[in-house]
Amino acid sequence: MLSRNMKMLSLSCLLFRCIYFIGLTVFSSITAAETYTFLNARRLMEYDNRKIVESEIHTFTVRSMIDCTRACSEETYCTSFQFFSGGPTCVTLSERFRGVTAKTIAAPGYQLFQTDKPLPRFGSGCELDVDCKTLLNSRCHQGACSCDIGYNLRGNTCRNVKGILNCLAGFAC
Repeated sequence: MLSRNMKMLSLSCLLFRCIYFIGLTVFSSITAAETYTFLNARRLMEYDNRKIVESEIHTFTVRSMIDCTRACSEETYCTSFQFFSGGPTCVTLSERFRGVTAKTIAAPGYQLFQTDKPLPRFGSGCELDVDCKTLLNSRCHQGACSCDIGYNLRGNTCRNVKGILNCLAGFAC
């Protein structure tokens, strides 16, 4: 009787190890598949209870602010987002607003977060003109941010061609 119980105990231990191994393998696969890029976001309290009315990419319902942060990190051109816990609602935005006066409306409960994602630079990839709008006098041309027609790149700024010609002729720039 004792040896039979020992065999059953050995068999149940073996079965438990097998299930544990399979479960660990499946869990590891799920964890590896759900890898997210970490995104730092800083709350801009001067925009508390205000909703930005420009540069909106998407608005959608989320479960938490973490989901909103994740959505912004996955959105190519998202550099800021607003979170409203009453929805909960997430609004992804294509601009940064620190030190900028943006058009807003009163919206109790809304909070604005600015990310540390790099802003577009001249030559960086784009799909639409709006993707380059943080660069003054620029547009998306053949998949890259470049200066508008009538402007040339000088340093990191697109300057009016007429203004550049005046500078070259010795006039004040």
